[in-house]
Amino acid sequence: MPLLYGNDLTPKSVRIVKKNTLALSNNAKDFSNYSSKPVEFAHEVLGIPYLTPDTISILESVCNNKVTNVQASHGVGKCVDKNAQIMLSSGLEVSAHCLVSRNFELTTLVNGCVVTTHAKAEWNMKEVVYEVETETGKKIIRNANHPLFGALKRSADGSHPLISENDWHSVLELKNWLEGRDLPKYEYSKFVSGVTKKSRKVSVLCAVPEEVPVFGDKELPLHHVKMIAYLIGDGGLTNNAVTFTQEDNKQLAEFRECVELEDCKLMRASSNHYTYRVVKASKVYGQRKRNQKSLGQAMLDLTCNHHISTNEMCKRYKMSQGVLHASMSASGIEGTVFYGRTYLSNVQAEALLLYRDCLALDKTHEKAKKRFFSVSPKYICQLRESRASLWLLEKQKREALKQKKLDMGIKVGQNLNGSISSKVQTILRNHGLLSKHSREKLIPDVVFELSRSQMAVFLNRLFSTDGWACVTKQKSRSQPSIEIGFCSISEQLVRQVQRLLLRFGIHARVSKKTKVNAWILWMHSSQDILKFIDEIGIYGKEEAIAKVRAVAVTKSSAKQSQKWRYNGAPDGTRWEQIKSIKELPPSETVAIETGTHTYLTDFFEHNSHLSGAILILYWVFAVRGLCITTAPTERQVKQILWSEARKSYGLNKHKLGGRAGELFINLNEDARAFGFTSRSTDSNGFQGIHKDKLLLIVDEACGISPQVDEGADSCLVGSNNRMLRIGNPLADGTPFAIACKRSHIRIPAWTHPNVAWAYQRESDGIHRIKPELREHLFDENGKVLDRENWGKPAQTVMAEYLESVEAIEIKGAISVEWIENARIKYGEGSAFWESRVEARFPLDSGQSIIPRRYFLMARVKFDQLTPSEWREKLSFHTPRYGLDVGDGGDAHALSRWQGSVLWSVRSQPTLGDELDTGRAAGMVLADMKQHGDGAVGVDNVGVGAGSLDIIKRSNILARGIRWGLPASDTERFANLKAEQFWEVREALEKRELAIAPLGDYEEELMEDWANTFYEETARGQIKIENKTKTKQRLGRSPNCGDAAIYGYHASPPISPLFFT
Repeated sequence: MPLLYGNDLTPKSVRIVKKNTLALSNNAKDFSNYSSKPVEFAHEVLGIPYLTPDTISILESVCNNKVTNVQASHGVGKCVDKNAQIMLSSGLEVSAHCLVSRNFELTTLVNGCVVTTHAKAEWNMKEVVYEVETETGKKIIRNANHPLFGALKRSADGSHPLISENDWHSVLELKNWLEGRDLPKYEYSKFVSGVTKKSRKVSVLCAVPEEVPVFGDKELPLHHVKMIAYLIGDGGLTNNAVTFTQEDNKQLAEFRECVELEDCKLMRASSNHYTYRVVKASKVYGQRKRNQKSLGQAMLDLTCNHHISTNEMCKRYKMSQGVLHASMSASGIEGTVFYGRTYLSNVQAEALLLYRDCLALDKTHEKAKKRFFSVSPKYICQLRESRASLWLLEKQKREALKQKKLDMGIKVGQNLNGSISSKVQTILRNHGLLSKHSREKLIPDVVFELSRSQMAVFLNRLFSTDGWACVTKQKSRSQPSIEIGFCSISEQLVRQVQRLLLRFGIHARVSKKTKVNAWILWMHSSQDILKFIDEIGIYGKEEAIAKVRAVAVTKSSAKQSQKWRYNGAPDGTRWEQIKSIKELPPSETVAIETGTHTYLTDFFEHNSHLSGAILILYWVFAVRGLCITTAPTERQVKQILWSEARKSYGLNKHKLGGRAGELFINLNEDARAFGFTSRSTDSNGFQGIHKDKLLLIVDEACGISPQVDEGADSCLVGSNNRMLRIGNPLADGTPFAIACKRSHIRIPAWTHPNVAWAYQRESDGIHRIKPELREHLFDENGKVLDRENWGKPAQTVMAEYLESVEAIEIKGAISVEWIENARIKYGEGSAFWESRVEARFPLDSGQSIIPRRYFLMARVKFDQLTPSEWREKLSFHTPRYGLDVGDGGDAHALSRWQGSVLWSVRSQPTLGDELDTGRAAGMVLADMKQHGDGAVGVDNVGVGAGSLDIIKRSNILARGIRWGLPASDTERFANLKAEQFWEVREALEKRELAIAPLGDYEEELMEDWANTFYEETARGQIKIENKTKTKQRLGRSPNCGDAAIYGYHASPPISPLFFT
């Protein structure tokens, strides 16, 4: 019997670029010849043209080994800059960072046709990015590993070019080619005989879509579309007033019709003969005073029953303003300021009258205060309650006045005497165009989702303002040159127009005119010009368009000389020469994943891919076995691994056969796959699963419970049984970490050929730069140099050394610079250092007050439900906030709990001035506006006391926490700090708490808690170590960790019955 798993060792360099070389019949369903070739199955059957070395290693390991444990990390993904514009299938353009953790749809090319594909995005890392610019001015910003479909063009004089190396290439590889480095060899015989080597030109190409026909289904009133286009081009929108500049022509007449449909009219501005103001058709004079009177009466109606103004108080009780405010200050009574007036509640007014009587008896405020506060404690309690009710009444009053303004047609948010906006102003404000300088003008989002006809109308009217069409006769040429163009000082606006034109298959060029400090878009190609005239046109410039069209028709009938643009390009694309690839400073990047592995922007791009999806299809259709997948949460099962599997299957269903559902793929009873969540704490999910050909895929393995992992492991009884665990090495003590200890391949950074020659292991077990190399690799400040600067000024000596130790450089892989920067930023022995550099799980110390595994258990618990389900469960709980006030250079930190769920943690740098306490309090107030009122726990030592006072004066229930005070259980705990930390530890250990995704602060909070150690005193009490030691271990103060503890204890503890 032939072996199920062979040992095909085709070189990876060959397999990475291998594509669809095997012709398969649409009816072919027997892929058993791929049972030992998962890489070839991905290339030739699934049609995936590009696989990373990591993906290849995983596929081969699963094929040849019983258990494969993959300690995954970020850093090799194909990613875009966080601000890159991504076009959704609806036509809307969105910044990449807005798509993180969302599911959405993009467009891609399949057999030359533009189709829709599902996608998702996740944060990757902060890394060096590159700006790629083509000959037409198209720009994108991507990371070094991001693949573009590129090629090399070699020619002697621009004619008869040879296109080679047309395949997926990383941005860094294309950059090297552009700079003349690492160019592939080529055959001289392919060129025209007689052409010398020196005369040959080499250009780097990349594929761009021939057309992106993506149009939405939104419709606006046609006069809105025209009016918006006119005002973007010739409108003055800097101030709240709207102006339009145009001579007396067809455009002005049509614009006048548009504004009149919105009850507005044009009035000539006195300053310019060609400038008109857009005003309401019937302006009502005296409306301002009527608005004042009406709103004043509304405010009086709201306040007469519950409040009295200080002015009315002075008149009614014959008190001077000075005496009144002095009495308020001495008695601690605070009014509320509303629209320029100060109001007191009825209880506060009575209290002030009482204080006035005390002052009349005692003559001085000091004696009057003593008498006043000893008169009636119950009365003082009513006064304090009145302060809280005053805040609520003020809120009700603001809401009532807001509704009153809306009823009167006055813009909410303006002052009391605000005027009513015209309908044109309202339209512009709704589309984000009002109060925009010319440099800030952009095309509104709604335009990108318009239908084809309305988008054409928009572009037509936009070109009728700042666009042109011209014919220029040239002495050197028999035929005149033709041009259609558009100009603006807003670069983003011009690039948006270029992208909209691409939807009609029109390729325009963009460049900057430095003399006039403006950006222009133009097209010279007769083919593009004829498309523009037929699809779009320019209103009011029909005569110029007719002249351009006549010349374009003549030129289009002549022989075209640029057939090379389609030679070897993927269907539906064409070649453009890359003008430059510039390295930019490090930036946050976003990884975008699609089922088709490619997507369209201005370029034809590749995305990252999950190995597990390939393995599911490979195991079912090539191996003909049973594949089972699991992950800690339902969302992870459905939306990550199986999302990819469904997309890949859908694209190849006609080849593969079978059928598929949300969480299953079936070929027959023996060859099938299904997925389920492993959030349960027992192994019943794997009970009775035993097959000859069995593959178990455990995704997000660090969140899997010991019981589930044991159940999966017990299924591996046959010789053809396999298991793949994939996860991030976040914490020791998890089943994933234990499995990796039993069997895994550890490849620390020091073994990589890029850095192996530079390091030696020292007596403490840490690898450091060899002493003899330090002077060549570091500057005088101890900072590592870029590779280009190594050895300067003795560069020759360094070059000879690198050659002698056979040092090589693999572009895009780990580097000396990266390791040394990690050493400085995170420190040797830190969790980041252990997992990312040493390739080891970070160990939890037995002294950690809250080990990392407890934190991860709480994160997994949250993921068992959706955020909306959690909010519904917690609807009867009020938020609790924890504030750690920074001092001495430390940052402020704020946490927010609701019930037993930690929803957020964030920090804010301090400035070291007297206003820091106010800024810390402001963090709390800002969060309360967004998430609701609640109790606040504040560090009540040092500067924290100042913030606590500010928060209390804002009528917020705040509790000062002094961790140095005795604990309630003095026998067990040395102080309150130890007791409060231990309560959180026990709640986490019992799985009574859940932690929501915390974004950038997730790892920081986990490390804050894990690196806060405890010890036992001589009396057997638990005590938290001195904070100075924690700071030394972390390299910073554990601000987020402390804030989370303060927030948990901001009010009485939550009963564990909430979770039972």
